[in-house]
Amino acid sequence: MQAVSVSGHSAQTIALALYTLSSFDFTGHVLNEFVQTTALPYLENDSPDVRQTAALTCSKLFVRDPICHQTSAHSIEIISDVLDKLLTVAVADPEPRIRLAVLQSLDEKFDRHLAQAENVRSLFIAMNDEVFRNREVAITVIGRLAALNPAYVMPSLRKSLIQLITELEYTTAIKQKEESARLLCLLIGASTSLIKPYAPPMLSVLLKTASAKDSSPAVTSYCLACLGELARVGGEEIAPSVDRIMALIMEMLADQTSTLKRDAALKALGQVASNTGMVIEPYTKYPQLLGLLIRFLKTEKNQTIRRETIRTMGILGALDPFKHRMLHDTTADPDADQSGVKVTDVMLLMNSGGVSPDEFYQRVAINSLVQVLHDPTNTTHHWAAVEALMLIFKTQGLKCVSYLPQIMPALLGVVRLSPPSLQETYFHQLAVLVGIVKAHIRNYLDLLFDLVHDFWNPDSTLQLTITSLVEAIAIAVEGEFKAFLPRLLQEILRTFDGDFSASKISDKRRANLLRLVKAFYVFGTSVEEYMHLVLPVIVKCFERTDAPYDLRSTALQTIGLLCRKVNFSDNASQIIHPLIRTLAAGDAELQAIAMQTLCALVLQFGADYAIFIPMVNKVRPVLQCLPCLLPDKFPMI
Repeated sequence: MQAVSVSGHSAQTIALALYTLSSFDFTGHVLNEFVQTTALPYLENDSPDVRQTAALTCSKLFVRDPICHQTSAHSIEIISDVLDKLLTVAVADPEPRIRLAVLQSLDEKFDRHLAQAENVRSLFIAMNDEVFRNREVAITVIGRLAALNPAYVMPSLRKSLIQLITELEYTTAIKQKEESARLLCLLIGASTSLIKPYAPPMLSVLLKTASAKDSSPAVTSYCLACLGELARVGGEEIAPSVDRIMALIMEMLADQTSTLKRDAALKALGQVASNTGMVIEPYTKYPQLLGLLIRFLKTEKNQTIRRETIRTMGILGALDPFKHRMLHDTTADPDADQSGVKVTDVMLLMNSGGVSPDEFYQRVAINSLVQVLHDPTNTTHHWAAVEALMLIFKTQGLKCVSYLPQIMPALLGVVRLSPPSLQETYFHQLAVLVGIVKAHIRNYLDLLFDLVHDFWNPDSTLQLTITSLVEAIAIAVEGEFKAFLPRLLQEILRTFDGDFSASKISDKRRANLLRLVKAFYVFGTSVEEYMHLVLPVIVKCFERTDAPYDLRSTALQTIGLLCRKVNFSDNASQIIHPLIRTLAAGDAELQAIAMQTLCALVLQFGADYAIFIPMVNKVRPVLQCLPCLLPDKFPMI
């Protein structure tokens, strides 16, 4: 091994020497200090193979070394130094496979040291890695640490749980839904004590997502797996909703189009039955269940599925043959559940007593204009009436707030019935009106957002004006905007689906995407809870080299601006890696914007940024070619 430390050897030779060191049995020899001084420095080598082999060598040798179980200050210091450098590689190495290899090498013997606050912080950054497989491994490691340091692990783990539930419910990307459901399943299995209080809301989201018509087989199967895990860790909490779960499972078992759904439903059935004490009863409630299970035994060739079927039948118990015959002789007579919605028309009456002449004239004028808007035979005069109303609001300001109950329904009705040539103008007037009345618009947010969703079209020029209206609402109502953001985000994220390369994207769609990226900054702190949905979209915009330049630069600037309002610390890995790739491969102007954004992030991350310094230093030649980082050149900082 002495030759390893001598300069002049190839990367292959060094990697082979490190691998040889890790494969020998050194029982009875203490190599921890030797590894610390000889192998550990290769974690910063330029060769990816050397870095990966060095990380695995350090991990393997220290796992086998008794120092892992020692409690002396010296042994703790050595282990802490090694784990600190390994976690730096697991978070900041530019090669995803190396980050994955290091995370996988974090054996349970390290858990007592990994549970320290600074190491837990690094693992949570890794849990937001840009590569899904790395996130899977990180969440498994964190789940092990929850019992060792719950005071530090549980709050962040709870935040991650809420993010995954939100992502599963509102994201429009099928792949993202699959990943969220898979991570949620791992998180449920990793931390039992955390999950129980959140069982009811999780159950609602999982059932809704699994039964949605647009859900892919993979999404549905992962949701069913989550339901099974949820039953395992919180059977008492889900017992009141077991009928809803069984209805979904029966639907999936009977689905002949997807073996993925059927297999997941079979396993979920066994988990639900065994953890809720539900025996025999499913056979009586669902007479077709026994026939389905017997058919699986007869036709299924996969031994694992056959074994799971037998196991499930054993859990459900044996049904009396006579009762089984009686169930098949009877026919179900489902009750039709009918519900009606009563619609009440409310007439708003004006109080005409005790007003000044100016207020009286204003009231008469507004009444007359609203009557014009309500009259479908006066469509040719609607625009003039709207223009007159807006002139009144611009001159009178908040004095007209009391007339909103009359004006808003009439104005929204006109927008819906107006010809396409006038819709853009009407939406613009709505945005102006919201800017005038500000927070007083809160009583009409439901109506406004219904209008927004009905007219949302990413390929239309009207979209720019609609986005302006949404921005005006976000500024006017501030914190109350958050309640309407989830549904709106679904529309926005759907807009970013598909190809938006410069050669294929239309001018209309490019303009709409630019405006939506800028809108994220306007949404401000309201979007912080949904940053795990928004951030991948923004990163995708600036990382794609074939995307339009203005879209890439706007996305980079938006990240830098957003960090003034939103805490990106948990998502550092998701941002820094693509940002460094942009710095290394972009043109000069884009590199300057990326550097500006990176500086803004450094100011926010503080000490958390230190773990990425070695990786950033590798693009130092690029950074030295950039303009001097002066405040006048980088106003974002």
